Amino acid sequence: VNCRSTELSQVFYNLFSNSIDAIKDLPDRWIKVSIIADEKNLLIRFADSGGPLEGEHVEKLMDPFYTTKEVGKGSGLGLSISYSIAKSHGGILQYDYKARTTTFLLTLPRVRENTKAS
Repeated sequence: VNCRSTELSQVFYNLFSNSIDAIKDLPDRWIKVSIIADEKNLLIRFADSGGPLEGEHVEKLMDPFYTTKEVGKGSGLGLSISYSIAKSHGGILQYDYKARTTTFLLTLPRVRENTKAS
């Protein structure tokens, strides 16, 4: 993947931070990251043991300043910024509606072998 590593690190940090906050009080706490590559894309799946999000939360997840956290615990910018970073890399960050737990999918285009990375 041709990327700006500092920006993608911010996406990973935001997703891990959200997961940690969401599962900290659950009896079963886990975070799983898996990577699937095909000819065109790299799919990074971030899942945690939190239940699936529903209703208005899902619709507003990527909106700037939207947060489900208590006042003073989050700015509501993490997912919005992460979404913008993914998009600026030619990819997408999306919530996985079909997953049984809280899951985000980060899809990034793969660099073709005959293309030089900048």
